Amino acid sequence: MDCFRPRCRGCTPDGGSLSDAEPGIASAGGRSWPGRGRRALGAWVLALGLPLLGGWAAGSGWLADVDRRLLNQALAIAPLPPLAPPLLVAIDEASLAEVGRWPWPRQRQAELIRALDGAAVVGYDVGLSDSGRTIEGDAALIEAIAGHGGVVLPVNLARAPWGVIELAPLPAFADAAAAVGHAHWKPEADGVVRSAAWWAGKAPVSWPAFARNVATLAQEGTPPPPRRVDGDGWHEDQVGLVPFARIRPAVVAAADVLAGRVDPALWQGRAVVVGVTAEGTAIHWLVHDGWRLQPMAAVELQARLVAFTAADVLWQRASPLVTGAAVAAITLAIGLAWLGRLRTRRLLLLVVAGPTLLSFGVFLVQGLWLAPTAPLLAGGLLVGQRVVHDWQRRRRQLLVERRRAETILDAIDDAVLTLDGRRHIAFANRAAGRLLGRPASHLVGNDAARFLPAPPGAEATPVAPGWAEPNLLAPPGANGRNGAELVRLPHPEGGERIAQASHYQLPDGHGKGEALVVMTDVTELMRLHKELRELASRDAVTDLPNRQFVTQHLRQAAARADRDGQDLAVLLIDLDHFKEVNDRFGHPTGDALLREVAERLIATCRRDDLVARLGGDEFVVIMAGLKDRHHAAILADKILRAFERPVRALEQVIRVEPSIGISCLGDQPGDADALLGRADLAMYQAKHRGGAFRLFSPELDRAARHELQLRQELRDALADQRFELHYQPRVSLPCGRITGFEALLRFKRPDGTPVPPDQFIPIAENAGLLEPITEWVTTTALASWQRWQRLHPRPLTVAVNVSARHVLQPELVGFIHTVFERTGVPPPALVVEITETMLMQDPLRATTAIEELKRLGVAVSIDDFGTGYSSLAYLRDFPIDEIKIDKSFAARLGGDERDDLLVMAITSMAKSLRLDVVAEGVERPDQADFLGRIGVHEAQGYLYSRPVPAAAIELMLAAGGRLQPGVR
Repeated sequence: MDCFRPRCRGCTPDGGSLSDAEPGIASAGGRSWPGRGRRALGAWVLALGLPLLGGWAAGSGWLADVDRRLLNQALAIAPLPPLAPPLLVAIDEASLAEVGRWPWPRQRQAELIRALDGAAVVGYDVGLSDSGRTIEGDAALIEAIAGHGGVVLPVNLARAPWGVIELAPLPAFADAAAAVGHAHWKPEADGVVRSAAWWAGKAPVSWPAFARNVATLAQEGTPPPPRRVDGDGWHEDQVGLVPFARIRPAVVAAADVLAGRVDPALWQGRAVVVGVTAEGTAIHWLVHDGWRLQPMAAVELQARLVAFTAADVLWQRASPLVTGAAVAAITLAIGLAWLGRLRTRRLLLLVVAGPTLLSFGVFLVQGLWLAPTAPLLAGGLLVGQRVVHDWQRRRRQLLVERRRAETILDAIDDAVLTLDGRRHIAFANRAAGRLLGRPASHLVGNDAARFLPAPPGAEATPVAPGWAEPNLLAPPGANGRNGAELVRLPHPEGGERIAQASHYQLPDGHGKGEALVVMTDVTELMRLHKELRELASRDAVTDLPNRQFVTQHLRQAAARADRDGQDLAVLLIDLDHFKEVNDRFGHPTGDALLREVAERLIATCRRDDLVARLGGDEFVVIMAGLKDRHHAAILADKILRAFERPVRALEQVIRVEPSIGISCLGDQPGDADALLGRADLAMYQAKHRGGAFRLFSPELDRAARHELQLRQELRDALADQRFELHYQPRVSLPCGRITGFEALLRFKRPDGTPVPPDQFIPIAENAGLLEPITEWVTTTALASWQRWQRLHPRPLTVAVNVSARHVLQPELVGFIHTVFERTGVPPPALVVEITETMLMQDPLRATTAIEELKRLGVAVSIDDFGTGYSSLAYLRDFPIDEIKIDKSFAARLGGDERDDLLVMAITSMAKSLRLDVVAEGVERPDQADFLGRIGVHEAQGYLYSRPVPAAAIELMLAAGGRLQPGVR
C-alpha cells in the first residue's frame, strides 16, 4: 500500500521504495552490485574510447583555431640562432611620390638594379611575366639583370576558373637572371601566413623557393636548379613553420638608392631583396607576433625568409599520423590516471598542463609542433565525467536523507502563503517562492511585510482600470474572505510582478488569526494587455511614439502651453537620401539605421522632450514648456552636430544628413496639424539648403505659397505649350561659320513677367515636370532644326540640356528614338548636354545611359566642364564626344596667367582624348583670339549672339550663316 509518512527514509514520493526507483542506490541491505558494475563498465569504455575521440578531433580540424593560437605563442618564444637578414630596398609610398606611380618604366627599374652594383645577390621580387611598355625598356632591364650576375626573379601564382597559373618571368628575363624561384604564400584558414615551402610549382616542374635561391646564391654561389615531379596540378614540398615577426631587416627606400642618398657600402657583398611595400600597390599578408596580427608586404616576408633559410630555421608540423598517435597516447595516459582514481584536482592539473607542456617542449627542443587541443578536449571530457559522477554520488546520498513526502500544494501553480497571528509566514509553497523571487524556505519565518505590499496611498495609480489594490496584511472581511484583487509584488531582481490575490481567514479554533493568501501570477497577461493598448500608438521599427500618439500629445501640450502662457516648438526631422540606403543596402539596414537615429535623437534631446517617428524617414521632437524659441534652434543645432559622426547600421557605416524644420505655437494660431504643416514647410526649405535647420516665418509661408503658385503655372504652361525656346549659336572660331545651336528654355508668367531659369527649373524638377518639359524642348528644337537645315547647306546641330535624373531613366532613349522616326531627323543632329556632376552621382548607370544614346547616333557633351568633379577618369571611361568649358574660365582669360594655362591644359587634354572643345561665355575678341590659337574648335557667347528666338536664327542662316564678332 502507499506510504504517507512524512519522514519515511525508505520511500519515494509516489510510495515506492528507493531500491525500486533507483537501482544501485544504497539501501538498508547495502550496495547494489549490478549498478556498480555498470558504472565500472562505463568508465572503461570512456577510458578506451576517448583516445579515439581525441585522435579523430586532431584530424578533423575543428580545433584548429585554438591550435593556431597556441602555435603563435610557440613561434614567438622558440629560441633562434644568430640571423643575418638581407637589406630590404622598399618601393614605398615616398618612392612612388618621388619617382612616379607603379609600375615604373623598365628603364627606371634597370637603373635601380645597376645602382645595387656590388650586392652579392639581388632578389628582385617584381613580376616580369609580361612585356613592358617599350622594347627599349625591356632590353635595358635584361641588360641590367645580366650585367649584375646575381639577380633572382620570382615565379608567382595566380588562380583562374580553370586552375592554377604560374606567372614565370619571360624567357629573356629568366635567361638573364642568376636563378628563378617561386614566391608563393599560402595563408592558413585564419588568414595568417605561418609557413613557407622550399619547393613548389605546377607539375612537372618544382621551383626552389625565391628566398632559398637568394640565401643559397649568397652563401654558396650556386642556386639549386628546378626539379621535376610526377603528377599534375600545384605541388609543394618541405613546408615548414617560420616566425616571420621575430626579426626586422634593415630597410632603405628605392628612391634614396636611385638618387644616391644611400652609402653603397650598405649592400656591398650582401644579399639584397627589392620589392613593393607601398599601401594600395603591394600585396600584404597577415603575420602573428604572438600577441597581435601585423600586416606585412610580400617582399618583407621574402626578406625575413631569406634570413631564416640562411640559418636553416624551418620548423615542421607533425604529420597527421604522428599527431594522431601522440594524441591517442596522451589521452590514454589521462584515461588510465582517471581509472586509477586520481583526485579530481590533480586529474584536472594533468589534463590542462600535460598536453600543453608536452607540445611546447617537443617544439622548443625538436622544432616539431604537436597540436595539444585534441588531448585537452578528451581529458576535459574525462574530468567532466568525473565531476558528474561525483555529483551524482553525492546526490544519491542526499536523496536518502531528504524528505520523501511532498505537500499537495507544491503541485499547483498558484502561490500559497499561510500567515500566523503576528503576520509572519508560516508556510510557502514553491510557486510562492517563484512569484516572490526567493526560495520558499527563505520565506518561512519572516515577516510578511518584507514581501507583500503595504497598503497603497490615496494617490497611488491603480494596477489596472477598475481595480483597487488590497491590503493583504489586514484581517479578512466579516465573511472570512476578501475577493480577488490585483496586487503589485516587488521582485528582488528588479521590477515587479502583478498577481491576482485572494485573502482567507483560516479556522483554527484557537483565535490566533491565521490567514491564507492565494496569489496567481498574471504579470504576462497584464503585459500583453498593455502591449495591445500601446501597439496602436507605438512605431514597430523604432519603438517610438507614432503619428497617432504625436497628434494626441500635441493637442494636449498645446492646450497646456496656452493655459500656462508658455510656448511650444515642433522640430520635424527628415533624413536626406534615406531611400538610397534602402535601395542600396536593403530594408533591414534601413530599419537598423532608423533605430540608431532614434537612439541618437533621444540621447540629444531633453528628458521632457517627446521624440517620435511620423513614418518613413521623418521624426519629430516636441519641446513643451518653451520660454524662448531660440532654445529650439539650439536643440536643432545640437541634433545636426550629433549626426556629424557616421551611424553604424548592421555592417554598414552611413553618414546621415538631417534636414530640420521648426515651428512654434506662438508663430501663428492653429491646431496640431497646422503646427506639423508649418514645420514641414520649414523642413522642406532646409532640405534645399543641403542639410540644415530652418525656423518657420511668415515670409517662409509667403515664399511657399509663391512656389506652389509657380508650380501650378508651370503645369498650365506645359499643358498649353506656352513655353518659349531661344537659341544661342555655336560658331566655328577659325571662320565664324555657325555650326549649331543650344536650345534654352524661357518661361513667362500669365501677366508676362519673365522668370529666370535658375528659379523655375528647380521647382519644375521637384514637381516632376522637368522630364515632360525636356521632351517638349527636344521635340520643338528638332522641328526648328528641320526648318533651318533647308536654309543652310552645311550640317547643323542642336543641343538640348538633360537633367541628371532624366538621363538615367530608360524611357529617355525610347522617346528620342521615337522622335527621330517621326520627324526623320538624323541622330547626329542632336547633342545631349549633361553636367559632369551627374556623371559622378551614379557612374555605372551613367555609362549605360550614355552608351545607349551613342548607339542611337546622338552626340553627348559635358556641360559646364571644370565646375564639378573635373575627373580625368570619366573623360577616359565615358563615351562622350565633346566638353564645354564653363563660361567662368572664359571670363578670366587675359587677366591671370594661371587661368590661361588652365584653359590651355583642358584643351590639350581634350584634344589628346580626341574630344571636341566648345567654349561658353565668350564676350570679347581677345578671348576668341586666344581660344582659337590654342585649338578650341567652337565658341558661343555674347560676342557673337545672345540667345534669340527661332525666327532670328532663320534670318542668320538666310544671311549666309556666318557671324562677325561684336554683331549681336
